[in-house]
Amino acid sequence: MPSNSTTQPYTPRHKSEISRVVFTKKFLDALSPASSASAQWTWHYDIQVPGLAIGVGPSGIKSFYLIRKFKRQSRRFLLGKYPTVELNTARTMARDFNAKLAQGIDPKAAVTSGMTFAMLFKKFMTDYSYRRNRTAEMSVKAYARYLATDRYGVNLGNKLVDDITDTHIQAIFNGVSNHAPIHANRVLALMRCIFNRAITWKIRTGDNPCKGIERNKEKSRERRVSRFEIPYLFRSLEYELNDTLRDFIYVALFTGARRGNVLPMRWDEIDFDACYWQIDLTKNGTSQTVPLVPTLVEILKVRRTKIASEWVFPANSKSGHYMEPKKAWKTLLERATALRLIDRLAEHYKWSDSEKLIAIGNVVAAPLTGFTTYSEMAEEARISLKPLDMRDIRVHDLRRTMGSWQADLNTSLAIIGRTLNHQSPQSTKVYARLSLDPVRQAMEAATAAMLAHKTVRQDSLQMGMEITK
Repeated sequence: MPSNSTTQPYTPRHKSEISRVVFTKKFLDALSPASSASAQWTWHYDIQVPGLAIGVGPSGIKSFYLIRKFKRQSRRFLLGKYPTVELNTARTMARDFNAKLAQGIDPKAAVTSGMTFAMLFKKFMTDYSYRRNRTAEMSVKAYARYLATDRYGVNLGNKLVDDITDTHIQAIFNGVSNHAPIHANRVLALMRCIFNRAITWKIRTGDNPCKGIERNKEKSRERRVSRFEIPYLFRSLEYELNDTLRDFIYVALFTGARRGNVLPMRWDEIDFDACYWQIDLTKNGTSQTVPLVPTLVEILKVRRTKIASEWVFPANSKSGHYMEPKKAWKTLLERATALRLIDRLAEHYKWSDSEKLIAIGNVVAAPLTGFTTYSEMAEEARISLKPLDMRDIRVHDLRRTMGSWQADLNTSLAIIGRTLNHQSPQSTKVYARLSLDPVRQAMEAATAAMLAHKTVRQDSLQMGMEITK
């Protein structure tokens, strides 16, 4: 009889119970839990790879297994959860396990005996990082660039896990620190996490070889959009013709969410009635419920009438959604800085309204040329560019801006932490919803304070646009 345990799923033993199909992504995506209360798990076997199966639990979670007999005993080897582990990856792992079984080798025992760092890293990504970290691909890039290369004299990928010492780790850390000291800290943190997992999984004996290696000193970034700069950011956004960029900036600014969550934002994550955005997975591995302030709700509602895609910010990219807008962001800040220079120059030279509008039109038509022209004029007038320059603002600074504006309004650190999802206590959905009200009030107050500095007159905006035409 099937077991009622969801941690030890019943696997079919009779041919009549076995469903054999050719696994495809479409087939796997369409799988759903069994409707019958007696069948806790449903199972399907791949025709292409012997023993490869996918089990669907009562919660809907789908897991790849290799189910084979080994030394006259039925064995079940977990390969990973779908879609974290893709079909091709599962097939590759299943073939590898089958090859070991054919040689009389227990794959689970082989994993922890004589494992290289390359094998450990693959297990770390499959069993840990891909499940918890939305930016897991950054770890793959760091591994290829710093750890699986002889560039720093030590290729960890070829070494046995137990043979790696603190000397090897120090050599890599020093090598990366020579040209990228801050990034070296990130590489060290990655190695430390991998070895912590190896110790937990009993793959490595002894201490973590990263223990005792001191990180490079870092100066925390404090850049934000100040109350003197926010009017010009808004003005530059009003002149922005790319509505995807414009709306993306508004969402990033008025939610304080990470860029990595805003870019892949989907419509099914937004509840327009309750006015919140549900992020399933954030950088720290938790979900987050983000209140949407009224101004942002209206922006998204207008955008929804224009967008048919599942993504809020669709694009012709591999992912299907908007990617980091480096060039467009640079142009936006050049225009904002130029507009700020124009106001200072108009005050200095006592320009008339028409002269000022002509200057604005020049900047709107060609932001970079306008910036160059008016920065040179400012230099001639002995007006320093540095305190007026907004080009050093990063997209991530918008997140810091929301938090800092809340702090300026004497919002508690607990509420700011909740807004930015800095703290990640495991809590129920009910608790999360109950705690949204003070967060929403604080975010609405910060948004209203920012919008109070939006001083562009509609007539000036229209005249400036007409000049560019």
